[in-house]
Amino acid sequence: LLIDPGVPPREGRVLEVRFVSPQGFLEDVYRIHVGKVRPKPPLQPKAEDLPPVELAVSPKHFLARGKKFLLSFSRSTGLVEEAEVDGKPVLSGGPFLMVLPLRGGPCSPDFDKNIPFLNDTLRGWKAQTVRASARGKAVKIRVQGSYQTAQGAYTFTVLPAGKVVVEYAFQVKKKIDPRQWGPVFRFPKACTLLSWERKAPWSFYPGDHIGRPRGTARALPSRPQSGPWARVRPDRPWSRDANALGTRDFRSTKKDIYWAALRADSGEGVLVEGEGKRSIRAFLEEGMPRLLVAGFTTMGMEGFFNSHVRSKRRPLSPGDVIRDRFVLDLLGPGEN
Repeated sequence: LLIDPGVPPREGRVLEVRFVSPQGFLEDVYRIHVGKVRPKPPLQPKAEDLPPVELAVSPKHFLARGKKFLLSFSRSTGLVEEAEVDGKPVLSGGPFLMVLPLRGGPCSPDFDKNIPFLNDTLRGWKAQTVRASARGKAVKIRVQGSYQTAQGAYTFTVLPAGKVVVEYAFQVKKKIDPRQWGPVFRFPKACTLLSWERKAPWSFYPGDHIGRPRGTARALPSRPQSGPWARVRPDRPWSRDANALGTRDFRSTKKDIYWAALRADSGEGVLVEGEGKRSIRAFLEEGMPRLLVAGFTTMGMEGFFNSHVRSKRRPLSPGDVIRDRFVLDLLGPGEN
């Protein structure tokens, strides 16, 4: 490896260093940040002086209207029923709280490919109070209520730039050792393009690795998978294998995101500001896109890794509280 000492790497760039054996085998790769390399989401802050968000009340909805966007909250549930930017739908419901149990089993051969999905949200949501108010230039919606196994509150603060600050705190009613918890949002059918940038533990990954620091993934492959399962040579990378939840690349958890966006090809959708400490998981449910914004996630119960990650788990007892605060950016058509 030869580096010219008289030509230092430019500030804010990435230096890639490769180690190759005398036989020509790639031994290792590092990507070294030079100076400050700050990840930037594909949404630039609005510099213009925007008017306040308007609050309107109808018999069934609270409506928060900005210069280019509209959010509709149900007065009976307190949850988002739909959101649109420039007349294009970007959300179709949520949040719905998910607290997935950590499950495992004996390490024994099982050749059944029809493994049931573990993807249920909590049941029995009932809102007790739903309040809306205009504060300064923002609109705030606060709802208190309960599920069958948790009780607490959501707060939504809608800002003029099309940002929604989502806060929640729920007290669990039963003992559970969770694999993931956080709210799930529903998206219009066209929002099947996932993009992200995250804080990864290693500096270099293969280009189609599902754990790579940044990338894009589609919910479904461009063409159907051919041939009977496990009997023909795959015609695509492993990351693009798909089931009813989507491709592996699309449906895998992206840990510690700086940002992640689920959008249509034309640009409209939603971006999550993750601050390098939140995780997301996209998936399809009956063909419709969903996005989990996880305040906590851990590995499963795989036998080999079980002892390595046991200390990072957070079992919950009755009365324990799960909470988080994050920002959603509503993206319009044509936004990068």
